[in-house]
Parts: sequence; C-alpha cells; structure tokens
Amino acid sequence: SRVVWISAMFSVKKKLDTVDERSFDSLHRSARELFGFPRLFNEGILFSFSRPLVGDVQMSHILSLTTLSPSSYAFWATYVKANDPKSPIVKVTVDTDSSLSCVGLLTTDNSFSKIVAKGSHSKGVLGYQGEHTHFFKSFSLGCKMLNVNPFTRSGILAGNYLQTVRPGLSLGCEVYYQFGPRGQFVIPIFGGRYQSPEFTAAVSLSHRGALEASLMKNISPKTGVATFLDVNLMQGTSSAGLSATYRFRDASVYTQINSNGVVAAVIEKELSPNSVRLVLSGMIDHMQGQSAFGLTFAVQL
Repeated sequence: SRVVWISAMFSVKKKLDTVDERSFDSLHRSARELFGFPRLFNEGILFSFSRPLVGDVQMSHILSLTTLSPSSYAFWATYVKANDPKSPIVKVTVDTDSSLSCVGLLTTDNSFSKIVAKGSHSKGVLGYQGEHTHFFKSFSLGCKMLNVNPFTRSGILAGNYLQTVRPGLSLGCEVYYQFGPRGQFVIPIFGGRYQSPEFTAAVSLSHRGALEASLMKNISPKTGVATFLDVNLMQGTSSAGLSATYRFRDASVYTQINSNGVVAAVIEKELSPNSVRLVLSGMIDHMQGQSAFGLTFAVQL
C-alpha cells in the first residue's frame, strides 16, 4: 500500500547511515545517533520531492539554495521492497557537480554488508568502500576495504572483533592496515561498551593516544542526553560536547553545544504523517564569529 511504501522510504536513509549494534562500529552508536542530528542541518533552503517511479523504484529530486557554496540540484533513484525488511537497498545519486555515487546495503539475521562508491568528473575523484560483518552467538567478526588499488598498491584494509563478555558488557578491537607509496602503517584500536536500560557508556583507545569516550542516557521515554570526549595526545588536541533531544508526538527537537564554541539546534516536524516534513536549523560558532540558518521542506508522494 501507499502508506507502507512511504513509511519504508522515510526509513531508508536512516538505515543506510546506521550500523548494527552487534558490531564493533556500534560502540558509540547511541551517543553518535544523538550527536548525529547535524545530518539534518542544511544552510539556506533545501527542497526535496520524492515519489514512486515504477515497481520497487523511487525517484527523488533535491534543490539546494545556499550562500556558503554554489546552489545545486541532485537526483537519486532508490530500489527497495517496501514490505520486506531484509530486501537489498540500492541508491544511485547524480548531481549538477557531475558527481555520481552508489550505495548498496544487504542485511540478514546473521550478516551485514555495505558498499559505497563515489566519483566526480569535475574533481577527478574516485573512491569506494566495502564492508561485511558476520554475527555469531556471542561475538561478531567484520572486515573493510577502502580504496584498495592493486595497480598503485595502495589502500586500507581493516578487521574487527567484538565479544560479549557478560550481559550488557562487550569488549573488542579493530586493526587498520594502510599501505602505499609512503609505506605501511598498522593502527590497532581497543574498545568496550556497557549497556543498561538507563544508560550506555563506551570508550575506545588507539596505540597513538587517540581516546574517544561517550555516554548516552535516557531521562524519559521522550528525552535523551549524550556527552562525548575526544582526546588526541599526539596532536595535543581535545574536544567535548553535550547534546539533548526531546520528542513530541509528531516533532523532535535537537540541541548541541561543544567545547569549540559551537551551539546548534534543529527542529524536525511532520506536517503530514509520512508525507510532508519540515526541518528548521540554526548554528552559531562563537569562536569563528559565524552563524548559519536553514530550512528543509521534504515532500513524499
């Protein structure tokens, strides 16, 4: 039905951007989802129009009018079966900057696979990333490939492992191997996460002194807060932030402040259930003395 199709399409973008909570990449997922609301942010005015094209294919048009960068138009086509949560998802995007990107996602009860390819004729950029994670009863194993080129003998390979030690507690590691004309580098990252009905805490640390810690707490069914801390001992930098959200019946409010002097807020409201969405956003950078405001209007037929 039309309602089922629209509900599925509104969840496609979120599904493409999220990761399975059983994988190593999900250690900071709870806090990142709350801090990730700037993905809704758009400086200037953005119009989005989407509708089913034929069969399981949907077409979307996006027009962006902004003062920080040239105005642009993008068109994308998405394939997904509305009533099948395990259906593969394929999204192809073309814009006026002669850029082409393709995202493919396939999920099952025991695995997660994703591939992303991007190219730009005007910028001369071509890259891709592929990843696969398999889930076992008490642990997960994953691998990644990023811009691996056998002709130039360069690229990045990665493998990760996450073990459930006890209910709510998971420990794991991820190892990156980068090779190319400048040499070879190995970067191990160790991490852990503790989950309870009240909060989720996670920490990860690399051998180069990069520390990331996050805490997500649900104050009520409608209110959530999250905090994060990033420290890089080699570069001598650090940052921290606090984010909060409140969910109304048909709207959500996101706020965020960080140690770099940036304060941001986003209001997302459904004007018509599963059909019309309005997003108002604003950001002030006190350190740089800059500000930005935006409006997004999305229509789904």
